[in-house]
Amino acid sequence: MTQGSIAAVLEEAVGTARRHHFTAKTVTDALHRYGVEEVVTSGGGTRIPILMRILRSNATTERPRMIEGWGIPSEFTKAYAFAVLSLLRTFGVDKPETGGLKPATGLDACAQIHHH
Repeated sequence: MTQGSIAAVLEEAVGTARRHHFTAKTVTDALHRYGVEEVVTSGGGTRIPILMRILRSNATTERPRMIEGWGIPSEFTKAYAFAVLSLLRTFGVDKPETGGLKPATGLDACAQIHHH
C-alpha cells in the first residue's frame, strides 16, 4: 500500500467516524429535547458499534432496545412502519382535527397513499 492510499483510507475512516458521531449526537439531542423515554433501534446503523455506543451513552433511557425484541425483523422495519401509517390513515388519525401525523412524519400536510 502506498503512502497516498494509506492517507486516503485514514481520511475516509475519520470522515465516517465523524458522520456516525454527528448522527448519534443529532438523535440523542432530539431524544432529550422531546423527552423521549423509550428508544427502539433498527436498520443498518444498529450494526455500527461506534454509533450504538454513542447512542447508548447519551440516550434518555437506560438502554435502547432493538426492534427484534418486539418480534419485528430489522430488515422489515420500513414495511412495518408504512403498514402502521396506512392503518392510521384508514382510521382517520392523520386528519388535522385529530392532530395529524406531523409529529411522526414531519409532513406539513397530509400525504395521500395511492394504489396503482
